Amino acid sequence: MSVFAPLRTVPFVVLALTACGGPPSTTATTTPARTSDSADRRPSAATTASTGGDSGACTLESVYFTYDSNNIEGGARSALANDAACLRARPEENVILVGGADERGTEEYNLSLGDRRARAVRVYLTDSGVDAGRMSVSTMGEEWASGTDESAMARDRRVDARTRR
Repeated sequence: MSVFAPLRTVPFVVLALTACGGPPSTTATTTPARTSDSADRRPSAATTASTGGDSGACTLESVYFTYDSNNIEGGARSALANDAACLRARPEENVILVGGADERGTEEYNLSLGDRRARAVRVYLTDSGVDAGRMSVSTMGEEWASGTDESAMARDRRVDARTRR
């Protein structure tokens, strides 16, 4: 057993604390710049924002990123526009944004990249009229990564949004 093995549980503790409704971090964020349209060609694995049937909750799409990037690109912009519309219509909904990365890179780098991705989504939703106080940010880094080839790793590079009341 490696002396670093206990450190692999740190992201789960961070996620658990964030999911408990702690205040969002006040770290400054910047609006990411668009660099390419490669995300436009990647199919979305989630459904579009909707009224959520019986629960009345928003169903939010996952946002996918290109390798080593936290830039929100074309296809993700469309998904986030739908998400923002649903969240503006339901001001009682709060959101946890969880960023992830594929397995390439160090654990520390991937935790940071997942955090930057989640913060980029938060900035985009805030710029689209969703109150920043309703959103918290967390990262899983590479903890959920399961990809063994490029198309599978592309699914690991995402931000998942979960609503809570």
